[in-house]
Amino acid sequence: MEAAFQGLATAGRRLRLHAPEPAGTSHVQVLNATYLVAEHRAAELEPLTRALRDATGARIDISGPWVPYSFVGEV
Repeated sequence: MEAAFQGLATAGRRLRLHAPEPAGTSHVQVLNATYLVAEHRAAELEPLTRALRDATGARIDISGPWVPYSFVGEV
C-alpha cells in the first residue's frame, strides 16, 4: 500500500503510529505517513485510495493539503 502512494508522491515521511482511540474502537493503525503530491497529480489520490480500500479492506484516511515544510525532517 505504501509503495502505491510513494509512486504518486514527490516525497514522503513515515510518522509515529497513533495509539488506539480512547473511545475504544477496534481500529489498529498500521501506517501513519505523509506524502507530498504535486498539485497536477492530486486528482489521482481518490481513485488510488478507492482501489487500495477495495483490494485490502483497509480503512484509509486522507487529509490535507499540508504545507511543504511538513515534509522536512528534524532540524
